[in-house]
Amino acid sequence: MRSALPSLQTLVGGSLSNADVLPCRSSNCVGLSSLPLLALIMPEPVRHSWIPDLPLDSSLLFEFLLFLYLLVVLFIQSTNI
Repeated sequence: MRSALPSLQTLVGGSLSNADVLPCRSSNCVGLSSLPLLALIMPEPVRHSWIPDLPLDSSLLFEFLLFLYLLVVLFIQSTNI
């Protein structure tokens, strides 16, 4: 069983009602009456990005590339010494 939604006074903590307008400094002020009450309570759902499937290499190709990488690292380390 779902409980009732909290009132706007509970959320804001003041004596604002749906007809009150929040003070603002710009010319395009937006009052609380123009926003739906659920937009103040419910967050926007999370939209995850799509991760593409990566192609897999064979085990033999992976071992060969790892061997080449280690040879290059060994050469660089020997030149460093």
